[in-house]
Amino acid sequence: IFGGVTAEQLASVCDAEGETPLHWAAQFGHLDQILGGATFEQLISVRDKEGGTPLAYAAHYCALDQIKGGVTAGQLASVRGHYGATALHAATSYVHIRGGVTAEQLINTVAKDGVSALLTAAVAALLNQVTGGVTAGQLAAVVVPGGDGDSGLHLAAHFCALDQIAGGAS
Repeated sequence: IFGGVTAEQLASVCDAEGETPLHWAAQFGHLDQILGGATFEQLISVRDKEGGTPLAYAAHYCALDQIKGGVTAGQLASVRGHYGATALHAATSYVHIRGGVTAEQLINTVAKDGVSALLTAAVAALLNQVTGGVTAGQLAAVVVPGGDGDSGLHLAAHFCALDQIAGGAS
C-alpha cells in the first residue's frame, strides 16, 4: 500500500468472524508494516466474535516485539480473550515480554477455566525463559484443573522441560 495504512484503519473493518485486518496483521507478523506502528491500546481496542484481541494474536503468533513501545507481562495478564485465557497465556512460549515474566506472575495469571499461565509455559517447554527460573515446588503446586491431579511438574516431564527447572527436578 503506497503511503501506508494506520492501525485505526485496520481496526475499522471486520469479516464474518469479527476479525479485523489488525487481527490478521498481528497473526501473520506484519504489525511492523503499519504506518506509525501499533500500540498496546490499539491492539486491545477491537475483539473478534470469540473475544480475541489483536494483542492475543500477536502474543500467540510471536509478534510482540513489533508492538510500538513494547508490552509488559502485567499488560498481557490484564487482557482476557478466547476462552477466558489472558494474552500472557498465549505469550508464555515467547521471550519478547519487556522486563521478562516471573514464575509468580505466571502462577497468578489464571484463565477462566482455571489453567495457570505457568502450566502453559510448561507445555511450551520454555520454563527457561522465566525471569528467576521456576522451581520443582512451584510446578508441583500448580495442578491441571478438572484432571486427575496432574501438576505442572507432570507437564514439564511430558514436554521435555525437566532440564529447565531451577535447581533441577529433584
